[in-house]
Amino acid sequence: REEGTRLILCWGIPQVWLDKQEIMSFGPAPTEFGDIQITIKFDAGKPKLKWQGQWRGKQPDIEVWI
Repeated sequence: REEGTRLILCWGIPQVWLDKQEIMSFGPAPTEFGDIQITIKFDAGKPKLKWQGQWRGKQPDIEVWI
């Protein structure tokens, strides 16, 4: 989600999805800052997030909420 000059990633992903520890991906999705592609993989049971953006200028501040 977008909040001011920052982009908050993965907020609101249900815990049941994370518990499955399966690869998840989203996008490319449009944001105010440009398009973003997100992938979540798991390493030793912990989520690892990777993102790639096609920004319309400077990359926004990014927060991850998993």
